[in-house]
This record gives sequence, structure tokens and C-alpha cells, in this order.
Amino acid sequence: MMRDDLDTMLRVIVDMYFRIKHKAPNYSTTYTKPALEDFNKWLNSRVMYLMCAEVQKEKQELHEWMVNQQDSDQEELDKMAQNDLELKDSINMSIDTKIEREMNGDR
Repeated sequence: MMRDDLDTMLRVIVDMYFRIKHKAPNYSTTYTKPALEDFNKWLNSRVMYLMCAEVQKEKQELHEWMVNQQDSDQEELDKMAQNDLELKDSINMSIDTKIEREMNGDR
């Protein structure tokens, strides 16, 4: 791969960025300085997000925290569901006992 190949690839990336950003092709081969500075900021943040070892570690740590939080939340939901089920069972048993007493005339 030669330096010219990298330049060609960079032109393609810049063209694609502006085509996506502006929803239209750019028919010139140059861009304004502020537009290219915006592109540089976007490219820098994108490369860091995709390829930086520290960012990847942070993303992994965040992912692990989210999985643990989801597990914790699910455990809490399971406990709440179990408590709700026990409460309903208790109410049903009380109602059944009351009905039995009424049927036996024990009020």
C-alpha cells in the first residue's frame, strides 16, 4: 500500500462523510476549513470509540456493570413476584377458610 492509496482512501472517507451529513454529493474537491474541522472532530471521536484500548476497556466495564445491574434488577423483580404470589395465596386461603366457616355455619 502506498501513500497515494491512503490519500485516495481519505478522500473517499471525506466524501462519504459529507454525503451522509448533507444527504447530497459534493461536486467540488475542496471543503471549507470549519467543515473539515468538524470532520476531524467526528473522525477523531469515531476512531477513539472504535479502536482505543482505554475506551474499549471502559466499554467492557460498562457492559459488565449493565449486565450485573440487569441481573440484580431481575432478582428484585423475581422477589417482588414471589411476594405478590405469596400474598395472593394467603388471601385465597383466608377467603377459603371464611367460605368453609360460612358453609359450616360457624360464622
